[in-house]
Amino acid sequence: MKKYILFFLLLLIVPVSYKLYRIYQHQNDLKEAKELSIGKSVPNIELVTNSGKKILLRNQKGKIIVVEFWASWCKYCLAEIPQINSFYKGIKDNPDIEFISIAIDEDIKDAQKIIESKGIKYPVAYDKKLSNGSWKYMDKFRVVGVPSIWVIDKRGKIVALNLQTIKEAKRVISSLDSKGGSN
Repeated sequence: MKKYILFFLLLLIVPVSYKLYRIYQHQNDLKEAKELSIGKSVPNIELVTNSGKKILLRNQKGKIIVVEFWASWCKYCLAEIPQINSFYKGIKDNPDIEFISIAIDEDIKDAQKIIESKGIKYPVAYDKKLSNGSWKYMDKFRVVGVPSIWVIDKRGKIVALNLQTIKEAKRVISSLDSKGGSN
């Protein structure tokens, strides 16, 4: 009988402990997201692109990083794709700039269809909705709508957030280039 009681208690304790851990982790993520603003460090996020390349954002110091959030259902995001393709073509061989796009579709296949049909040439990572309803990357970046473009300077500090177009990001990058990569 004692074995059954112990087994039953373990069945209760493990899921409850896991749920409490997830709540604690989510609260830490939200705290980190609330602290994001101009001049703050980029979140410590590892992204894996559609080509399998791993990018750890905090390890990109010495490079200007441009992060773009988009979704297949966003008409403004889709309209921006040709400009981003053009931008990426101009910087893809530049060792001082890293560009990463993050698709926030609930079904990865929706983003993959757009990548194929629109001829997206730049690296794309896929965000995913977690079991608690939050998004793995979007919530860390405190993204409230798409498109959303962030620029991080060579010191790993956020210099622009929630930009709507790559044209705006280019202006920020130009100002960084004229200042040696940071504000």
